Amino acid sequence: MASEDLLKHFDAESAKTLEQRLKEGLIEEVHIKEIIRLTATVPNYREPEGLESLLEDAEDMDGDAFKAWVDQIIKESREG
Repeated sequence: MASEDLLKHFDAESAKTLEQRLKEGLIEEVHIKEIIRLTATVPNYREPEGLESLLEDAEDMDGDAFKAWVDQIIKESREG
C-alpha cells in the first residue's frame, strides 16, 4: 500500500496518528505527501505541535487546496 511507504517518513507516534486519520477518511494520501514536503522544507512543522496543526488544517481542505496552502507556506519561508 502506498500509504505505508509515506508513513515511513514519520516517527512511530506520528505515523500512527496519520494512519488513523487516513482510515477515518479525514485526510488523503495527497495530504501526507504535502506534509512530507512541508516538513522537509520548513523544520518548525516537524515538532508534534506543528504536525497536529497541519493535520487540523489538512482536515479542513481538499488535496488541491492543501497543496496550494503548503506552496504558499514554503514560498513565504524562502522569502524570509
